[in-house]
Formats: sequence, structure tokens, C-alpha cells
Amino acid sequence: EDQLNPALLRAGRFERKIYVTRPNLAERKQLFDFYLKKVTTEPDVNSEMLARKTLWFSPADIDNMIREAGLIALREKREVITFRDLSKAYDRILYGEKSNLILSDKEKRWVSYHEAGHAIIAYLLHPTDDVIKATIIPHKGALGFVAPRPREEVNIRDKNWYLASIKVALASYAAERLKFGTTGSGVSADFNSAFTVARDMVWRWGMGRSGLLGDLGDAARLSEKTRETLDGDVQEIMQGCLNEVSQILEGKRELLDDFAGKLLEKGELEYDDIQAIFDRHGLKPARG
Repeated sequence: EDQLNPALLRAGRFERKIYVTRPNLAERKQLFDFYLKKVTTEPDVNSEMLARKTLWFSPADIDNMIREAGLIALREKREVITFRDLSKAYDRILYGEKSNLILSDKEKRWVSYHEAGHAIIAYLLHPTDDVIKATIIPHKGALGFVAPRPREEVNIRDKNWYLASIKVALASYAAERLKFGTTGSGVSADFNSAFTVARDMVWRWGMGRSGLLGDLGDAARLSEKTRETLDGDVQEIMQGCLNEVSQILEGKRELLDDFAGKLLEKGELEYDDIQAIFDRHGLKPARG
């Protein structure tokens, strides 16, 4: 009996790396169409909307999401899966289970304005992201959240993209200050996120007013004057973004109250709920 030379069977002899990328928008839609055929859904379940919502999901994630939605419907003694079931399943995969933390009425009101600020600025200013969900129902690690998702993968981000992200992060602070005259500890993570982006813009990518670069592997080699200039660029970005966001929310006070009120009333707002609020105020998203 002929046998292969053992040297040919040595580990790594014919090793080949195969890179499998995550499905793109069109492929995700096809995957939803395929898996949704195996279950019964309400007519308003839209595979294109689900595909936009599930950026970076793998085929297994999409399969699991539909299975989880089926379990949610089954627990409620229903044979038909609704869009709400799919949205709940999406949240569980992405954000984990809801927390058993109970907020007071005052805290709910506070969080509703915090998240309304994020959602409004994301909708009005962010060039790529859809605002697909807002909630004041605590999940693991968060009292509430807004879920912005790009319509498709973004591979190159420019200065405007980063500035918009900073503005979205700072919008919670601006909304709280506008409504309550002060701010709470919940803005800490948002400030940290905004500052990290602003510092990278200046020190790593030369996007500050001075155009200087600071990330040379050893910041200590930079002169004190250069470091001061770079830090000044960072603060200028932060303050400029905060001022713009504050002015927008002051000018859209009715929208802020409306959005926060709906969040307080319903606890969670899905994509269609959010779109309806902006439609009532005659506003279109920045991405067009």
C-alpha cells in the first residue's frame, strides 16, 4: 500500500491561511431572507432593515438572533415572530440581558434627557450612523443607551466623522445642563470617550488647528511649547464641539422635551418610533 512521505504530513507543510470576512449589507439581507423563510413572521418584518441594524454580525449571529426571537415568541405563547421579538433578540446578543436595577422616577427622567441628547445630535449631525434604538431600561453596565449604527462598514474616517462622534458623546452633558442646570456622574464615560477621540485627532492624525503631530513614540522628546500647543488644540476641539451641541439643543428645546418624554413614557424607542419623532419636527438626518 502506497503511503505519503511523513515529511509531507508534517504540521504546517501545506499550511494555508484563509481569511473569512463578515458579511456585507447585501449578504446580511440574503442571510435574513434565508433564515426567515424557516419561521413565521409578521408582514412588517423587513430583512433590509434587519441587515442595516446588524452591522458586523456573522452568519451564526444572524441565525442565533432569529432562534432567540423564536424563543421569545414561544414564551409568550405566539407562533408568529414580530419585529419587536427580533429587536429584543438583537439587544440580548449585543448588549446582554436587562438589569434588575430599578431607577427612581427622578433618575428615569434624568437618564431620558441624557439619552435624548445623544440621540438628537447623532441623528442631526453624524454623517454615517442611523439611530436605531434608545432606551432608559438598564442593561448590564448601563442605565440606558442610544444605539447608533452605520448603514455599512466605514473603513476610512475623516475629520468630520470624528468631530461628529465627539459631539454625540458630549450631547448628554449639554442636554442635562440645559434641562437641570447641572450634570450627573453619568457623563464621565462620555467625556472620556470624547477626550480620547479629540486627543487622537490632534496627537496622532494632525487634525488640530496647528497641524502638528505629537504621537512620535516618545512624547517626552517634544518641547514643552509643542506639547502645550497640541493640548491647546485638543481643548479647542472639545470646547468647540460642546458649544455647537449646546446651541443646537437650546434651539431644539421642544424636540429635546418631546424625545425625552417619549423615552420616559415607553422606556424604549425603536427605529420607527425615533423616526416618527423627527418627522413630527420636520427634521432629516445628516446622512441624507
